Amino acid sequence: METLKTIGEEVNKCLSCVNRPCENKCPLENNIPDVIKLSKNSEYEKAYALLTKTTVLSSICGRICPHERQCQGACTLGYKSNPIAIR
Repeated sequence: METLKTIGEEVNKCLSCVNRPCENKCPLENNIPDVIKLSKNSEYEKAYALLTKTTVLSSICGRICPHERQCQGACTLGYKSNPIAIR
């Protein structure tokens, strides 16, 4: 059984890819890399504000979005290990 990871463990895995595959694969064009950067600095309110610029129904979107085929599926880490749990 996979254990739940903290936000810090996940965001610290981010490679800060120049071509931003996670953002490019998101149909809403969520600024995922910058949300991750803000989260790394524990600036969660700023990260949330940035996310809500493109996601109006975030509580619904987070539940129904097929993230494993979109942002999370495009994560570069997925080629060698587990991608960042973006959802």
